[in-house]
Amino acid sequence: MTRGRWWGVAGIAVAVAVVLRLIGSDVAHALLGGMLVVVAVLILAHLGIGQKVALPRLPFDRRDGARTEVSSLSWSLYGTEGVTPQAARALRGICRAGLSEAGIAVETPEGEARSVSLLGAPLTTFLIDPDAPPPDVRAVRAAVHVLENLEKSS
Repeated sequence: MTRGRWWGVAGIAVAVAVVLRLIGSDVAHALLGGMLVVVAVLILAHLGIGQKVALPRLPFDRRDGARTEVSSLSWSLYGTEGVTPQAARALRGICRAGLSEAGIAVETPEGEARSVSLLGAPLTTFLIDPDAPPPDVRAVRAAVHVLENLEKSS
């Protein structure tokens, strides 16, 4: 806790003691009431109740390419029926970007064949045809691993 918060706790403890004294408690009980507030705050601070939790930030400045987007997207990939539509759109863009960074153009016959060998036919069809159904979760995981390995090898 910060110094300002401790002063706030002390002020509240004094206020509790004063209120207890005003309503008719003797001095000893009023001071015990104020001390009870301080002890309660100490216990809560020690247990960490009410503390904010900050998740670690990804080192975006040290990463480039599709890996940053995949890391940011991974939490939102799965819905109740598999891959969500928003994740499917983003996955299509990420896969296309990752393949193009490796020099694979999915629009060409050679690039399509290379994409089939790397990602599989269903995912390649998903990349080419906008009306194709999204891949299942296993295909998404496999695609992420392939794209990460492509980035490491290039």
